Amino acid sequence: MTWNWKPVSLWQRLLTALMIVGAASAFRLVFFSVLGRGIPYLVFYPAVMLAALYGGLAGGFLATALSVPLSFLWVQQGHLSPPEWLGMAIFVLSCLTVSAICEAMRRSRQLANLAQAKARADAAGGIRSERRAG
Repeated sequence: MTWNWKPVSLWQRLLTALMIVGAASAFRLVFFSVLGRGIPYLVFYPAVMLAALYGGLAGGFLATALSVPLSFLWVQQGHLSPPEWLGMAIFVLSCLTVSAICEAMRRSRQLANLAQAKARADAAGGIRSERRAG
């Protein structure tokens, strides 16, 4: 299977990340508000992953940067115990790692698309030169 995604602008990727985190927050509010302070990152892990898959490093970093204060101020209500600080640190490190991996995947896909286009152009050039010679 080949991915023929068109490159999108940075603003579009960042706006998409913003909307994903907003949707995750609304999802938590509607479906998981009964958890209170429990499991604060439940919806934000997948939100960051989706934002990073679509937007690469920039999208993932923005989603992480929005998710951390949201979970700290809204879910945790501004108070964290030492184990909760550790949980937040692990959340941040995990999200940054996922974002970096997604950026590497995005760049690899772009390089593969360029190589494929170059191979098609070279093949088309070879066919034209064969027709001229023959």
